[in-house]
Amino acid sequence: MSSKNTALPVLLGTTGFILWGSSPSVVKIALTQFDPVFLVFARMTLTLLLLTPVVYIKFGPLRLPGKKDLLLLALLVLFEPVILFTFEALAMKYTSASQAGMIWATVPLFYSLGGWLIFKEVVSFKRGVCFLAALGGVVLLTAAGEASGHAINPLLGNGLVLVSMGGGVGFVLLIRYFRDRYHPLLIVWIQSLGTTLFLLPLVLSGAAPLPAQWTLVPTLALGYLTLCVTIGAQMLCVFAIARITVPAFAAISNILPVSSVLFGLFLLGESLLPLQWAACGIVLAAVIANQRVSEAEI
Repeated sequence: MSSKNTALPVLLGTTGFILWGSSPSVVKIALTQFDPVFLVFARMTLTLLLLTPVVYIKFGPLRLPGKKDLLLLALLVLFEPVILFTFEALAMKYTSASQAGMIWATVPLFYSLGGWLIFKEVVSFKRGVCFLAALGGVVLLTAAGEASGHAINPLLGNGLVLVSMGGGVGFVLLIRYFRDRYHPLLIVWIQSLGTTLFLLPLVLSGAAPLPAQWTLVPTLALGYLTLCVTIGAQMLCVFAIARITVPAFAAISNILPVSSVLFGLFLLGESLLPLQWAACGIVLAAVIANQRVSEAEI
């Protein structure tokens, strides 16, 4: 695949990760009113309601997939959105958007490892250096920060982010299997349907309590998470995953932690020190270098 053919997937994937990077900050805003599990249920149910007419118009009546695909699609839903979104929402009660971004900076290493183990995709020495540089930059970004009210229990919160990240890695690797079998729109619709059915018993039983009221800002945050993250970022990233290699996708995913920090800065008032700004620069430089290496190797 030529670099010209990968330009659009790389652009769309980068945009998806920027939107995804806004998720921790917006989730924090939504959690001021919504229970974490109910928040995931609400955004996926809204996604299902919005996409079902579109899916029917585009694809018509759908056939039940074969047993193998059905099992793997169920696993896909479990990885993301169930594990990723639920544990992300739980984590944002205890840690900051910036620290969550630092944890997510390790994702490219796991993407590439999975691509090497499952798809036999080579991770070159140059790519490895870029990944480590990006990881080092984000570690510096977090290590240089000071404790704040945005992270009341960072150890617990960051542990929950790690679980969330594991769901994201599993999702990406499964999407690689489905790359030529399901349209991105259909993938997101299946995810919304599966998650809604999975979490519905918790909502009906009261384990995920309904909000006592629907105030403007948290409700707008829920709408943003539905349209821009669940639908927008998901579809953009699914489109990109299906058209570029795992290492190339891992390269552009390094933009996510910087995006998380910047949204935390502007939406939540999480402060950045000069050394942290320098760390953001390191991550951005690593992203650019990584992409050039990827294009040279294609």
